[in-house]
Amino acid sequence: MRKVKILFFSFLVVMLAGSAWAAGPDDHVKIAPNNQGDVLIYPFYAAIDGGYETKLTVVNTSPTYSTVAKVVVRSENYSQELLDFLIFLSPSDVWTGTLKWDGAEGGPVMYSEDDSILVGVDEFASADNPVNQPLVTADGPGDSNMMGYVYVINAASTDDLPKIEGTQKVAKPDIREWYNDLDSQLMLDDVTYEPENILAGFMDFQVEDVFLTSGLNATTLRDYNNQDKLTIADETFLGFGANNNLFEIEAILSKTNTSIPYLNTDEDVTLHFFNFPTKYDYPVDDAPLGPYFLQNTKSPEYCVPFSFNAYDLQENRETDPSPIFSPAPAEEKSQFCRELNWVDSPQFPFEEGFTRYSGFASPTEGTTVDGTDLEYTGAPFIPMQLNLGQSGLSMKYAAWTDGVVSDTVEDIIYEDYHYSDAPVVE
Repeated sequence: MRKVKILFFSFLVVMLAGSAWAAGPDDHVKIAPNNQGDVLIYPFYAAIDGGYETKLTVVNTSPTYSTVAKVVVRSENYSQELLDFLIFLSPSDVWTGTLKWDGAEGGPVMYSEDDSILVGVDEFASADNPVNQPLVTADGPGDSNMMGYVYVINAASTDDLPKIEGTQKVAKPDIREWYNDLDSQLMLDDVTYEPENILAGFMDFQVEDVFLTSGLNATTLRDYNNQDKLTIADETFLGFGANNNLFEIEAILSKTNTSIPYLNTDEDVTLHFFNFPTKYDYPVDDAPLGPYFLQNTKSPEYCVPFSFNAYDLQENRETDPSPIFSPAPAEEKSQFCRELNWVDSPQFPFEEGFTRYSGFASPTEGTTVDGTDLEYTGAPFIPMQLNLGQSGLSMKYAAWTDGVVSDTVEDIIYEDYHYSDAPVVE
């Protein structure tokens, strides 16, 4: 059964927002080039029969702060929540868990032996008593729980808990008890336990049967500044219960084009993945569809139109040589309709090269938490590449052009709006 979404507090947070603490043009969520922040987005996972599995790692990089974070697993087609849980990290702690196929369960599970996750009401996991939790069956049309994406939100952090004698560690039951006792309205509690920018995330996609593994760091956001007490009782969406809303997240993820290499031979195949983590196109009335999709997509499934050109290593296109008279050959056109989309290299006419995807430049207007009216160009997606074949297994992010973010009232363009490498608090 789909969870009841308790969003009243999230909307109350936005209504109560004041300029003294709200995220505006000079104080907003950003992409963290140093890969340390308070939100981690893993743009792709697979847990498919045949040994295809995805190991997730979350690192608390701080030697002084304990922190509690929420992990959310969502489906490929409609972003249906398939699993969520809390992790409890002491200073310099690491949590690992693997999304994999379990034949006995007949589908994907989250498996973890890590003592940062609960396996029972009052018991943390261990090698002798691991978590082996099945994912919910995706019930949207054409949806699946075998592929999707994951995000992690830092809920609250503290450096006030006692250390285990003779160590810098904090006992996991102490972290859990501290978090359970927190006032649910963290924002109204003098922000004493504001989540710090101390999380780092990594994923390893594995084809277990042939011993292939490739790693990729999570797309990391900083200064998201969650203000709600995150629990497993309520579904948690990006852009709710924080000092940044869904529009502000879309603005920093906005891209007007992207370029991705590929291999396309009898021995190698490339997949180009496009994750839209703000779409939330679950087929229910109260799904918080992102502003980009409300304003720029017209189809019933909120599909994103795009154009693409595939080039070989000598910059040739399939239509080359180009004519000397107009009209020039048109770009191929298509659309993305899922939350996790992919294009496979057999669609391209060459053995090796790169593909340029464009056509995302439509403007989207919105308002930040502090009431500033902004506009951004481009679409909010995370592009990545996966190669599999004779050359092995590899994953990497694409290259792209950031959208332009501007103030629609003051007519100001915000340079470098998307990024920040401010130092981490320790």
